[in-house]
Formats: sequence, structure tokens, C-alpha cells
Amino acid sequence: MKIKNTLPREEKSLFSTETNVSAEDQILTLITCNYTIENGRLFIHAVEINE
Repeated sequence: MKIKNTLPREEKSLFSTETNVSAEDQILTLITCNYTIENGRLFIHAVEINE
């Protein structure tokens, strides 16, 4: 699959967070269809937080 990257990541985000992510973090990624644009995809990323 070829991904078209025309905007900086921050401009594509629906939500802004102050979460820092490192290579050691456990990350869950969900991908679903986005019908607002042709062949669109919506990526949702979650980081495990241990308190």
C-alpha cells in the first residue's frame, strides 16, 4: 500500500496530546476505513500507561 503524506502529522491529528512515546513503550494501533476521503484510513494509537 502506498501512503500519501502531504501534511505534517500534527495537522492530520484529530486530537492533540502531550504524550511522549519511546521505543520501550507498548503501543496499540487500530486502523479503520475513513469514508470522508477516497481510500482514506483512520489510525488510532494508544500507549500503555503504568501508574
